[in-house]
Amino acid sequence: VADAVRMDARLALAHEASGADMVVVGARGHRGLTRLLLGSVASSVAHHVQVPTVIVPAPEDATE
Repeated sequence: VADAVRMDARLALAHEASGADMVVVGARGHRGLTRLLLGSVASSVAHHVQVPTVIVPAPEDATE
Protein backbone atom coordinates (compact mmCIF):
# COMPACT_ATOMS: atom_id res chain seq x y z
CA VAL A 1 0.00 0.00 0.00
CA ALA A 2 2.86 2.41 0.70
CA ASP A 3 3.73 2.59 -3.00
CA ALA A 4 0.10 2.96 -4.04
CA VAL A 5 -0.49 6.11 -1.98
CA ARG A 6 1.89 8.03 -4.23
CA MET A 7 -0.70 7.66 -7.01
CA ASP A 8 -3.94 9.51 -7.59
CA ALA A 9 -6.42 8.29 -4.95
CA ARG A 10 -8.73 6.78 -7.57
CA LEU A 11 -5.91 4.79 -9.15
CA ALA A 12 -4.52 3.71 -5.78
CA LEU A 13 -7.88 2.42 -4.55
CA ALA A 14 -8.63 0.64 -7.82
CA HIS A 15 -5.16 -0.94 -7.76
CA GLU A 16 -5.53 -2.15 -4.16
CA ALA A 17 -9.04 -3.49 -4.88
CA SER A 18 -7.75 -5.95 -7.44
CA GLY A 19 -7.41 -8.71 -4.83
CA ALA A 20 -10.24 -7.62 -2.55
CA ASP A 21 -13.65 -9.17 -1.97
CA MET A 22 -15.26 -5.73 -1.45
CA VAL A 23 -14.29 -2.07 -1.42
CA VAL A 24 -15.67 0.41 1.11
CA VAL A 25 -15.05 4.12 0.49
CA GLY A 26 -16.31 7.26 2.17
CA ALA A 27 -18.00 10.14 0.39
CA ARG A 28 -17.71 13.71 1.62
CA GLY A 29 -20.86 14.81 -0.14
CA HIS A 30 -19.54 17.54 -2.43
CA ARG A 31 -22.15 18.69 -4.89
CA GLY A 32 -22.44 20.96 -7.88
CA LEU A 33 -19.39 22.86 -9.11
CA THR A 34 -17.08 21.44 -6.43
CA ARG A 35 -17.84 17.88 -7.50
CA LEU A 36 -17.54 18.82 -11.17
CA LEU A 37 -14.11 20.37 -10.63
CA LEU A 38 -12.75 17.81 -8.19
CA GLY A 39 -14.55 14.70 -9.41
CA SER A 40 -15.64 12.00 -7.06
CA VAL A 41 -13.13 9.42 -5.90
CA ALA A 42 -15.92 7.20 -4.57
CA SER A 43 -17.85 7.33 -7.83
CA SER A 44 -14.75 6.66 -9.92
CA VAL A 45 -13.75 3.69 -7.78
CA ALA A 46 -17.27 2.24 -7.90
CA HIS A 47 -17.28 2.40 -11.69
CA HIS A 48 -13.80 0.99 -12.26
CA VAL A 49 -13.35 -1.90 -9.83
CA GLN A 50 -14.61 -5.39 -10.50
CA VAL A 51 -15.76 -6.12 -6.95
CA PRO A 52 -18.81 -4.94 -4.97
CA THR A 53 -18.37 -1.38 -3.70
CA VAL A 54 -20.05 0.31 -0.75
CA ILE A 55 -20.02 4.12 -0.59
CA VAL A 56 -20.53 5.40 2.94
CA PRO A 57 -21.81 8.98 3.07
CA ALA A 58 -20.35 11.46 5.56
CA PRO A 59 -22.58 12.26 8.52
CA GLU A 60 -24.66 15.40 8.00
CA ASP A 61 -22.95 17.11 10.94
CA ALA A 62 -19.41 16.40 9.67
CA THR A 63 -17.11 19.40 9.46
CA GLU A 64 -14.21 19.79 7.07
